[in-house]
Amino acid sequence: MFKSLMHLQPVSAPATRPSNAPAPKASGTIVVCEGPEVRQWPSCYRDKVRLSQLSNWQLEISGDVSNSKIFSLKDLYHFPKVNQFRRIVSIEGWTYRARWEGVLLRHLVQEVKPVPQATIVQQTDAAGRVEYLSLSKLLDQDALIVFKETEKPLTPFHGGPIRLMVFDRYCYKGLGQLVKLSFCRDAASGSHEALGYPSDGVIQPGRYYVFDLKTYKNVTKPGEIRE
Repeated sequence: MFKSLMHLQPVSAPATRPSNAPAPKASGTIVVCEGPEVRQWPSCYRDKVRLSQLSNWQLEISGDVSNSKIFSLKDLYHFPKVNQFRRIVSIEGWTYRARWEGVLLRHLVQEVKPVPQATIVQQTDAAGRVEYLSLSKLLDQDALIVFKETEKPLTPFHGGPIRLMVFDRYCYKGLGQLVKLSFCRDAASGSHEALGYPSDGVIQPGRYYVFDLKTYKNVTKPGEIRE
């Protein structure tokens, strides 16, 4: 069940959010999923959420690589785990900082060995949405394949069981319920860009609601929010 947090209004989203982009479920409100399995930040996935057979989840990594692979959750858990206390930001006007546990994307890249010309990574989620980012930007940002938030499994409504997080980009540039990463030589329009969202997804200055601090914050510089 979704619950609108009317007491947080008004949320001043950054100017980069396109006027024709999909709004939250209730116009002008932040929406979270209500229930004991969902913690204190908005649910990023409100429709086409896969809720069954999560333990059998697989991540395919293919494309212009020397060694295509399919990783189970168990496979991913065997990689060196990292914990990063970093902030995610939504173009809808909110931000949330937590301790994210997962695997550095660079470890998976080393396993599949993309060819030198494959400089773009295409993400695909369980609903068929796609997004593109350059491999160099992902590696520069220590992008994570995340499966836990504050020592608890990432919920499906937050993109679990695995989600790509890129901390200098808005949330939509890192897909949750991730099923495939494909290395390619050229980028196309992602699912959000087709709706008018900025193609690079870089976090922009603006006024954001900070869920972990329960207050508003003015951000003055683009890129990752490190406070």
